[in-house]
Amino acid sequence: MLLWARLRSIFQTFLNLGGLFIIKGDVFMNVREPTSKFVKVRCPKCKNEQIIFGKASIEVKCLVCGKVIAEPTGGKTRIKSRILEVLE
Repeated sequence: MLLWARLRSIFQTFLNLGGLFIIKGDVFMNVREPTSKFVKVRCPKCKNEQIIFGKASIEVKCLVCGKVIAEPTGGKTRIKSRILEVLE
């Protein structure tokens, strides 16, 4: 019991320092930040701006002209247009 109290105080210290631990009962879970982001891109053909997912699993086409602006690679998306902004 004393060991759990000591561990709880250690993880509370991590929480106070901005650590990513969540205390759920007597279980300590490490929560990871997501690595995926949304990206604002501009179509090279018609200059339309749109927001796409950075790890898209299907081909992304421009909503105006239909040109392919991003294609999947099995992980991150291969973007074939100009990136204007990465959204957090």
